[in-house]
Amino acid sequence: MIKVQSLRNRIILQFLTIILPLGAVLVFLALLDLQRASALERSLRLREISLDAKDNYDRFVEGVIDAMDTGTLSKARVDSLDAVIVALDQQRRLDPARNMETTTRLLARLSQSAHSDSSLPSLLLLRPVASEVTRDLTANRLYYQQRHELSVSHAIEGANRQSWIVLYATLLSVVLAMFFVRGMILGLTRPLSQAVKVANRIASGELVAPDAVRTDHDIGGLLYSLARMNTSLHEYRRQVSDQERALEDKIAERTRELASSVERLEALADVSQAVNSTLDLQQVLDTILARAVQLSAVNVGSIFEYDEASWELRLRAMSGVAPALQEYLRSQPVRMGDGATGRAIVLRAPIEIPDILDPTTSYAGPLREPLLRDGLRAVLALPLLREGRVYGALTLSRRNPGGFAPEVVELLQTVAEQSTLAIQNARLFREIEQKGRELQLASQHKSQFLANMSHELRTPLNAILGYTELIIDGIYGEMPDTIREVMERVQKSGRHLLDLINDVLDLSKIEAGQLSLALTDYSFPDMVHTVTNSMEALAAEKGLNLTVDIEANLPIALGDERRIAQVLLNLVGNAIKFTEEGHLRIGASKANGKFLVSVTDTGPGIASSDQERIFEEFQQVDSSSTRSKGGTGLGLAIARRIVEMHGGELWVESALGKGSTFYFSIPMRTERQEDTP
Repeated sequence: MIKVQSLRNRIILQFLTIILPLGAVLVFLALLDLQRASALERSLRLREISLDAKDNYDRFVEGVIDAMDTGTLSKARVDSLDAVIVALDQQRRLDPARNMETTTRLLARLSQSAHSDSSLPSLLLLRPVASEVTRDLTANRLYYQQRHELSVSHAIEGANRQSWIVLYATLLSVVLAMFFVRGMILGLTRPLSQAVKVANRIASGELVAPDAVRTDHDIGGLLYSLARMNTSLHEYRRQVSDQERALEDKIAERTRELASSVERLEALADVSQAVNSTLDLQQVLDTILARAVQLSAVNVGSIFEYDEASWELRLRAMSGVAPALQEYLRSQPVRMGDGATGRAIVLRAPIEIPDILDPTTSYAGPLREPLLRDGLRAVLALPLLREGRVYGALTLSRRNPGGFAPEVVELLQTVAEQSTLAIQNARLFREIEQKGRELQLASQHKSQFLANMSHELRTPLNAILGYTELIIDGIYGEMPDTIREVMERVQKSGRHLLDLINDVLDLSKIEAGQLSLALTDYSFPDMVHTVTNSMEALAAEKGLNLTVDIEANLPIALGDERRIAQVLLNLVGNAIKFTEEGHLRIGASKANGKFLVSVTDTGPGIASSDQERIFEEFQQVDSSSTRSKGGTGLGLAIARRIVEMHGGELWVESALGKGSTFYFSIPMRTERQEDTP
C-alpha cells in the first residue's frame, strides 16, 4: 500500500489514482472514436462513389434503351461512361485492395466505341461487354453497401463497449480510492455515487446532457466529459441514421424508376410478340391498343386504318369506348384534317390536346361533341407512318384534362410503329395470298395446256415413228443406204422427241394431280433385272462395265412397278450418259421395311451446290446452250415426284471428280398414293 504523509497528499494521490486511469481510458477511447469515425467516413465515401458509378452507368443503359427508338445515343449518355471511369479511379485511390481494373478496361472500351460510333447496331455488338460491366458495378455497389453497414455495426458495438469500459474504469477507480484512502470514503461517497448513476445511464444508452450534471468541480468535470461524449455519440448515431434514410429513399426512387422502365420494356415485348406471333390483324391491334391504354393511363383508345382510295380513317380497334361513341366512330370515318386524329395524319406528327374545353386549343373537330358527352377532355393522336407512307392513327383520350408526359408520348410513338408494322404485314399477307392464288391458277392452266399439247403432239409422232419403222424394215421395198441412214436418224430423233413429250406429259399430270399409281404386287428383283437387261447394250456400247448387286430373298413389293422401273431407267440412263469410262453398279437391299436402291457411276461428279438443283424442273448441272450432253432436265424431277408418291425419297451423294451415287428408298408395301407438293 502506498503511504502518504498528509491528507493533502492522500487526496492528491487519490485524485491521481482516480483521474489517471480514467484519463488513459478516455484517451484510448478517444483514439478509438477517431479510428471508427475515420473508418465510417471512408466506408461512406466508398459507398457514395460506388452508387455514383452505378447511377451513371444506369443512365448510359437507359440511353441505350432510348437509342432503340432513336437509332443513336446522345453525347450526354456517352459522357456518363467517363463519369463511371472517374468514380472507379477515385475508388481505387481510396481502396487499392479492391481490384476493378478489368471493369475499368471494359468501361474504357465501351466509352471508346460509343464515342467513335454511337449508332444502335454498333452498341448492340457490345451487349456482352455491357452485361459484364452491369454485373461488376452491381456487385461493387453491394460490396461497399455491406461494408458500410458492417462499419456502422462495428461503430455501434464499439460505442457500447466504450460505455461499459467507462463504467468499469470508474468502478475500478472507486475501489482503488477506497483501498488507499479509507478515511475519505464518506466524504467522497455522494459524488462517486452520482458518478456511478450517470455512468449507468450512459451505459444504458440514455442521452445525458452536460448541464444536467451537478457536483463538485473535480468529479463534475469527469461527469461533464462523460455526458458530452455521450451526447456526441448520440448525435453521430442520429447523423448515421439520417444518412441511411436518405440512401434508402434514393434507392427506393431508383427502384421505382427501374420498375417503370421494366414495365415499359415488358409492354413493348408483348407488343412485339403479338406482331411476330400471328397474322391476325385484329388480334394484334387489340393487344397493342390494350397495352397503349395501360401505359398511358387513359380511359379510351382507338386505332384507325387509313384508306388511300377515299382519304379516310376507318376504325379498326377500340378500348373503353362507350356504345354511343362506338356507333358514331363506325358510321362516320375520320377525314384528313378533321380533329386531332386527322391533323396528326396531315402533319405526320403527334397532336396533343390537353383540354378540349380550353379555347386556346382551337379543337373544333366532328368528334368534339361526342367526346364531351362521354366526359373525355384530353386527347393525344399519333400517326402510323412507315417509310413516309401513312397507314393509320392511334388516338388516346382521358377524362382528366392535362398534357401527356414526354416519356409517355415517346413510348407511345414506339407502340404506334408496332401498329404500323402490324397493318403493313397484314396488307402484305393479303397481297401474297392473292398472288399465290393467281400463280396457282396460272400453274394449273399451264399444266393443262402442256398435257393437251403433249397429247396432240404424241399422236401424229407415233404415226411418224410407225411409218419410219415400216420403211426401215423394207415393207415398202428396198431403199438405198443413204436413205436408210437418214431414216434411222429420223427414227432416233423421233423417239427422243417422244421421250421428251412423255416427260412433259408426266410432269403436267403430276402438277395437275392427275397422275395415279397403279398399285399391284410385283417382284422387286425381277424389276431391277428387267431394267438392267434393257440398259446393258447402251453400257456396252460405251465400254462401261455394268454390275448388279441384289440382296437375296427380297419380299414381294406392292406399288406401281412401271413407274418404279421408270425411275430406275432414268437413273441408270443418266449414269451411262455422263460416264465416259469406268463402271456402273446397281444395288438393291431392304432395311426398316423399305427397299433401298443405289446407282453408282465413275463419272465427273456433281458439285455440292448443284446436288439439290438438279432435282428441279428443266435443270441440269450444265444448263448452258453449248452443253455436250442432251436432255430436258425433267427426268430427275419426275423421278423424285414418283418416289415421293410412293412415300419414299430420292437423293444423291457425289463429289467433283469422284463419281456419283443416286439413292432412292420406298416402302415395301405402298398401300396408298401420297400427295406431292
